[in-house]
Order: sequence, then C-alpha cells, then structure tokens
Amino acid sequence: AAAAAAAVARRHSPGERVSRGNVATKIALEGLTKSYLGMLPVLDDVSCQIDEGEFYYLTGVSGAGKTTIFRLLMLIERPDSGTIQFDGQDITRLTVAEQALHRRRIGMVFQDYRLLASDSIEENVALPLRVAGYRGARLRKKTELQLEQVGLAHRRRDRVAGLSGGEKQLVSIARALAFDPKVFFADEPTGNLDHTMAQRVMELI
Repeated sequence: AAAAAAAVARRHSPGERVSRGNVATKIALEGLTKSYLGMLPVLDDVSCQIDEGEFYYLTGVSGAGKTTIFRLLMLIERPDSGTIQFDGQDITRLTVAEQALHRRRIGMVFQDYRLLASDSIEENVALPLRVAGYRGARLRKKTELQLEQVGLAHRRRDRVAGLSGGEKQLVSIARALAFDPKVFFADEPTGNLDHTMAQRVMELI
C-alpha cells in the first residue's frame, strides 16, 4: 500500500471493497466501536477491508472519527469492541513489545506534523531510527536516503522552526518512511498547504 501511486488512486465509499484478483487483505476492521468518556460512540460498528496495493481516501465531517481510526490502527487508542486485523493478525491482542514492532510497519504523517521545532531536519528524521538502534554510518546513510526522497538532503541542517508548512510536511513524510512501511497513513496531509505544495506532497505519497 505504501507504494501505491497517486495516479491510480480511486475514491471508495466506506466499507466498499474493490476486487483486485488474488490480492492479500492488508487491513480489516470488524464491528469497530469507540467512544470517549461514556458519550455517544465516535465509531459505531464500523467494518471495512483494505487490500494490499489499494489507495483510499477517508472522508467525513469534523468529528466523524477519521483521526480516531488512525489512532486505533496505530494502537494509540484501544477500541471498546470489535477487531482490527493487520496481515491476518488481530493487533488488539498484541503485547506492549509487539505493539512497538507493529508501529514500525506503518508510516504515519500526523495533521500537526509532530516535529521537534528546535532540532534540525536531519535530527527529526533520524529520531525514530535512533530509537530502533541505528548508529554511526548506518544511521547517516539511512537518514540521507530518506531526505533525498523528499528533496531536502541539501537542507538537512536547517532548523524545523524556520520551515514553511509544506516543508514541515515533507520532513514528516521522510520520517514516516524511515522503516520502509507496509502501510502509509496521512491525516489531512494537504489541509494547510497551497495548491503547488499540496500537489507535490500528493505526488510524493
């Protein structure tokens, strides 16, 4: 799914499955329900299936539960009921150690970037790699590769605080691709960008 090209992206209705022949299911949500503080559910009995290689747009009004679905898939939140299958495995049953490994299979770009403003572009992209044990030449080579992918290798020492919104989004994407993820999520990746930068970001995704 991470390699799906924007040129072949198609818009699907919630829960609609598009046949792609003998293709493995990557993500399957079954009866997913989530509420906060005992209030009405944000998600109520949601089921859908996403196959490998597909490109989806998740749309809805503010408060509809779009970000909640991302948080559930990343195991930042837990569902009240239902299952989340990832590569045929119910990830809601993973141990804490297994959850960390699961998150490395997912590239996530958050709506608010989640970058360290006082650090450089290079340091932000290298952070998850450092946590995973990358050091020395291996760390430098991998970080440079990620920055080359988004066209920021020549600015690697610039501080994030001085970047535009579009540039911060590119840094977020470079960081999200650090572990060559099987699945790539982006929460409103072009919401705060002008048309030219939005087009560049979507082409990159």
